Amino acid sequence: MEKTESMKTLVVDFYPEHLRRAIAKLNQNKVIDVRYWLIDENGDYAGEPNMHASNITEMEREYRAGSHQMIDDVIYDKAHQYLYSFINIDNRWIQSTEICTYVHNFNRLFQIWHHIFKKYEIELMLMGNAPHGAVPFMAYVVAKVLNVKIIMTEQAWFMKNRFMCFRSIDLIGCDYLEKKLDFPIEIPQRMGGYQKTPFYMASLPDEMLYSGRFRLIPTLQAWFLNGAFVSKLRKHKDGLLYKVIEKLAYRVIDICLDKRFKKHRNNQCMPFDKKKKYVYFPLHLQPEMTTDTLGGVYEDQLLALERLVQLLPEDWVVYVKENPKQTYYKRCPEFFIRLKGIHKAILVEPRVDTYDLIKHAQFVATITGTAGWEAITGGKKCLCFGYAWYRSLAGVIPYSSEIKFYDIMQYQFTKEEFEHSYERFCKSLFPGIVAGGNFYEVNENFTVEENNTLVYESLKKAIECYDD
Repeated sequence: MEKTESMKTLVVDFYPEHLRRAIAKLNQNKVIDVRYWLIDENGDYAGEPNMHASNITEMEREYRAGSHQMIDDVIYDKAHQYLYSFINIDNRWIQSTEICTYVHNFNRLFQIWHHIFKKYEIELMLMGNAPHGAVPFMAYVVAKVLNVKIIMTEQAWFMKNRFMCFRSIDLIGCDYLEKKLDFPIEIPQRMGGYQKTPFYMASLPDEMLYSGRFRLIPTLQAWFLNGAFVSKLRKHKDGLLYKVIEKLAYRVIDICLDKRFKKHRNNQCMPFDKKKKYVYFPLHLQPEMTTDTLGGVYEDQLLALERLVQLLPEDWVVYVKENPKQTYYKRCPEFFIRLKGIHKAILVEPRVDTYDLIKHAQFVATITGTAGWEAITGGKKCLCFGYAWYRSLAGVIPYSSEIKFYDIMQYQFTKEEFEHSYERFCKSLFPGIVAGGNFYEVNENFTVEENNTLVYESLKKAIECYDD
C-alpha cells in the first residue's frame, strides 16, 4: 500500500499507560498526526511534548475563548437523531428529573466537539472503546455527522488477548471480516455445548456490577485506605459529619428503593413451565454499555419484548428473567406495570436456571446479551435486537421490522456453519489487550512491553487497511 500523508487524528481515552505509549509511537512514526487527545481528568498522558492532551474542563474553556464556526442546520439535524441514546448514556452519570438537563448537555457538548473537530481539522478519530459516557459519545456523534473516519476498539469478550476494531457502533463484531489481516491465531472449538460465563466476568469486582447510585461503605473505605481521612478531618471539620449523614441518608434511600423493586418483581413472578412453547428473553443489567450504547432504541428492553410477542403465535409465551445483579435503577414501578400489560410475557423467578431456560426454548431473544452467545454455541438460534459482538456468527438472526415468524422458524444452522463463521470472526481480531486490569490478570505471560508492541502493530494495520 502506497504511503500517504498521516491523518490529523483525535484520540479519545486509551487510559492504561502502555496503550498511551502505543498511540504516541503511532504519532512519532507518522502513522497518525495527533492533533487532540481527550484523556483523564488530570490531562496526564504518555506522549511527546508537542502532543496536546485535554479534558472536558479545558475543552469548554477553549471553546469559550475561541472563534466559532457556524454549525449548518443539516449537520445539527443529523446529530439530533442521537439525542435519545445520549439521554440514556448521560442519565447513567447525571441523575436529573428534568429532561431539559440532558438536552442542554447534548447541545453544549455538540458545540464544543464541533469546534474541536473544525479547529484541528480532524480526519480520523481513534477511540479506546465503544463510547458509553456523554463526552466521548458526543465525539462519536460529531465524527459521524462530519463524515470523519472512526476506529474504535473493544476487547474480544471470549478471547483473552485479542480485540475488535470497528468503524461504527453498529459494526461491532462485524467489521474487518473481509480484510486479510494475517495475524497468527489459534481458534478454539466453540460449539458442542452451552458456553459458560465469560472469563472476564468471573473476576469482575462487585462494585462494577452494582447499579445502585449511593454507597456509604466504599466511600469510607476509600478515605481510610488512601490516607485522606485525616486530612479531610483537619480541613473540613464542620463538613465531615454532614458528609457522613448525607451518605447514610442516600444509602437508606437506596435500600428502600431496592426493596420496592424486589417487591414489584417478586409479586409479578410466575412459575416456569418447560412444556410450553416459549422464547427465552433475559433482561440486561442496566445501566451498561451493552444496552445504553449497543442496544440502540432497544435500550428500552420492553420495546424489544413488545415487538417480539407480536411475532409469535397465540399459543406461545415469552419467559422473561431479571438479571440477578439488577437493582431499582431502570426498574421503576412503571416498568412492571408496562411489563404486566405485555400479552404472553411471563416473568419467572430469578432462581430459575438460565441454562434450563435456554435448553427448552424454541429460540432465544436478546438485545446483546451473553444468553445469545450461550444459545448459538449449543445449537440454539438467537434473535438479536441490538449490536451484539457475535452478530456475524451462524445462529444469529438480526431483528428487523420486515422479519416474520416463518423466517425465524425456517432458519437452521449446522455445527460446520457455526465453526466456519467463528473462524472468520476470529481472523478479524487484532492481537493485544486494550481493556482494563482484569484482562491483564488472566494472561499469565502478560508484559507491558510486548502488549505495547502488539497494540501498536494492530492499530497501524487497522488504519492502513481502513479503505481497502
